[in-house]
Amino acid sequence: MTAVGGSRLILDSSGNVVTETGWQNSGGGISLYESRPSFQAFVQSTGFRTVPDVSYSADPEYGFAVYNSYGFGGQVGWMVVAGTSAGAPQWAALAALGSAQRQAHLSSFNEGLYYLKQQPTSASYYFDVLTGCSGADLILDCAQTGYDLVTGLGTPISSNLLNALYLSGL
Repeated sequence: MTAVGGSRLILDSSGNVVTETGWQNSGGGISLYESRPSFQAFVQSTGFRTVPDVSYSADPEYGFAVYNSYGFGGQVGWMVVAGTSAGAPQWAALAALGSAQRQAHLSSFNEGLYYLKQQPTSASYYFDVLTGCSGADLILDCAQTGYDLVTGLGTPISSNLLNALYLSGL
């Protein structure tokens, strides 16, 4: 399972990235029960599974336009969707595209994601979100260099990430 956090992505009128920060409702944390998987050994030392693994644009203020021909909530036609519930299926689509490109299933998507983060070229696969915090009550998690509990490994630079997953052999 790949856990997806959220970012706030702001684009200019030409579609260029102006800024990307950790989304205030991203969520994340440390499991009380599940042991740290081996692929997370180089990013954290809690001894337990941490999430998110990765992130995607999720702020409803800057959501995605989708066409709904079925009728959701009484609405048919174009509508804006957002949240990590929008980001998770987009990461699932990236995994499917990666498998199709390989013409085989990726043996461990998460192992591939974390493996690529360890490479000197990782900045060409992920945008490392460095600012923004999420959390409630007295617990606040903030984005930082590398892995964090707001945006995980970062957001995808999709074409580069898919090519690297294809070539990684995982």
